[in-house]
Amino acid sequence: MRLRFREAGIKRLQTDASEKISAETHLLKEKEEHLKEIEVLRAQVDRNNEATTFAMENLQLKEEIRRLKSFCMEGERERMSEQIMVLENKLLEALDWKFMHETDLVRVQVFTFFSVIIFSCV
Repeated sequence: MRLRFREAGIKRLQTDASEKISAETHLLKEKEEHLKEIEVLRAQVDRNNEATTFAMENLQLKEEIRRLKSFCMEGERERMSEQIMVLENKLLEALDWKFMHETDLVRVQVFTFFSVIIFSCV
């Protein structure tokens, strides 16, 4: 790309030298050509930034896919499911134990309450 601009600049200089145009006209033409070159290069840089962003996103997505595939293939899902079932069973056992002991505690409190009432009446 830059080579093409340089070749165009050389041809323009050769044409300008053979036509004997003024220095001011030559500089204006050269300025216009440089501005065009700058715009083209900016567009390339912008596209390059987009391409870099897309490439990074692609790499991240590929890594995510690889991780999920290995998660499924290595049986992690089944192991986690088994661990969850074990934890659920332990939680249910703990809740049952707590419920049984709370019921016993209520019975003891009720018995104590009635015992106090009965002994106070006697």
